[in-house]
Amino acid sequence: PIQPMDTVYEQMIINKALKERTIVLNDYIDTQRIYKMTYYMDKIYKMDDMLGTPKNERIINIELSSGGGSCPAGLYLIGKIRQLQKVGYKIIGTVNEEACSMAFMALIVCDIRRAYKYSQVMFHAPSSSSWGYEGLQDIEERRNRLNETWEVLKEIAKEHTLMTDEFMDQIKISKTDRWFTADEALKYGIIDGII
Repeated sequence: PIQPMDTVYEQMIINKALKERTIVLNDYIDTQRIYKMTYYMDKIYKMDDMLGTPKNERIINIELSSGGGSCPAGLYLIGKIRQLQKVGYKIIGTVNEEACSMAFMALIVCDIRRAYKYSQVMFHAPSSSSWGYEGLQDIEERRNRLNETWEVLKEIAKEHTLMTDEFMDQIKISKTDRWFTADEALKYGIIDGII
């Protein structure tokens, strides 16, 4: 019998994670998708401990093809990556199509970062969508949270790339998405190599 395509796709994701040590991020970043990713990361970690996998073989690949999404969900993923790095994992990030916004941030914290020749990455200041009517206090709170998030994102970017405060602030002031080709990403220290 022929399986529905979504079932085949789900099996592919599971097999990549558990057999090939590869986690796929190819959709909008939200809580549900990030929890799925971190679930597989935890599974790999537990399998390695159970099997006694040597430290030098504790590698997790993350394939990125995402337009970005939620800052809190993305920052949780970054926290999980850093947690695994602290216990000796090498995290390899690969941009398949694009890594935008929070996917960009997840990419840059990986130990080895690479992209295909025609892949692209994109960085910008965080944004917020408003649902319904908000009072002045709500708007001010949202603005303060966005500014705090922006400072966190800038610190992470400065630690892992060659982008400066001035460069990132210019992106914020111009209210634009800053797209990088693979060659530009290499120049700015966003990736380490082109596949």
